Amino acid sequence: MQKWPSALLCVSPKHLPEVFQTDVTTKQNMPRPERNISPHINATTLGLLIAVLLFTPAAHAASAYELKGIQGALRDNVEAHLSGLALPCDTPRWQTEASMSRARKAARRALEALGHYNPSIKTTLRRQNHCWRVQLDIQAGPPVRITRLDIAVTGDGRDAPRLTALLSDPGLQLGGTLNQGTYTQLKDRLKHYARNHGYFDAKFTAHEIQVDPATNTARIRLILDTGKRYVFGATTLQQDVLEPRVVRGFLSYRQNQPYSSDAVVESQSTLAGTGYFGTVRLRTQVDQRADGKVPMHLTLSPARRYQLLTGVGYATDTGPRLRLDFRNRRVNRAGHRYAFTSQLSPVQSQAGFKYEIPLSNPR
Repeated sequence: MQKWPSALLCVSPKHLPEVFQTDVTTKQNMPRPERNISPHINATTLGLLIAVLLFTPAAHAASAYELKGIQGALRDNVEAHLSGLALPCDTPRWQTEASMSRARKAARRALEALGHYNPSIKTTLRRQNHCWRVQLDIQAGPPVRITRLDIAVTGDGRDAPRLTALLSDPGLQLGGTLNQGTYTQLKDRLKHYARNHGYFDAKFTAHEIQVDPATNTARIRLILDTGKRYVFGATTLQQDVLEPRVVRGFLSYRQNQPYSSDAVVESQSTLAGTGYFGTVRLRTQVDQRADGKVPMHLTLSPARRYQLLTGVGYATDTGPRLRLDFRNRRVNRAGHRYAFTSQLSPVQSQAGFKYEIPLSNPR
């Protein structure tokens, strides 16, 4: 029976470069002689020194890596991985060997992320404009094809419409080229959906890509067990601004309704837009969930009670005008508020008064 070694997943959904370290030591860094600079340096000399430092090739090393043989997404991903590898112009030649080795490893990882596990990578080193240039001649080789695709959802959320839609179009297909970024995107989308819809016990019972480089084939297993869906528990209020019934009237959810992060975001946005509160913080206390319920905690601080707005303007039809608005944004804990508005001008003046009382549905 042929052994299927597990592949290392290393690329984000957008194929950004992976941060990694390579412990390669060829020689100790040679000590540089100390330079004593006289403290009696005039402004002209100092300016020349700064100019030299700014415009020497060592300070402005352009991209040191040149790619040959690949185009498109493969080239973009390799360039992204190489972008984090610096090769200053003043690097000693013996140190460039380590840089070339790191460049080959980075290029290989970038190619593997897009399904090419048997590339040919040759590096050539040269000096150009007093700087090092590393040329990578790359033959990507045949792509790894997906020969088995096992993607499923179990638990209470298995029939959720959006999860069903994800499974029907996962972005991966039998016979298609392996793309680790697409796999990671799918995994993240499943995970985010589960959490945003109250499946706080969700977990992947299987999540692996098995690659056989000898045959350029891959097997994928990704199974999410959503567990049960939690409902909203009690909402604890920490505030001394309005009566609790008025505050709760602004919430977009009710106790014992199925949890939804959209309802949480909408509630927080509604509370922030009322003008009653200076800060709004609505937290889902996932770590305190129990018996199928997840408690909520709402912290509110008051906004300034009084607001005075003034303005001066000019218009051809009214001439100069003065605007004066006064608002009491919180008359009492029942949420009453009023506003007095006025506009004065030689031609036309007007004033208005508005008093608001929240009813059973303050939204």
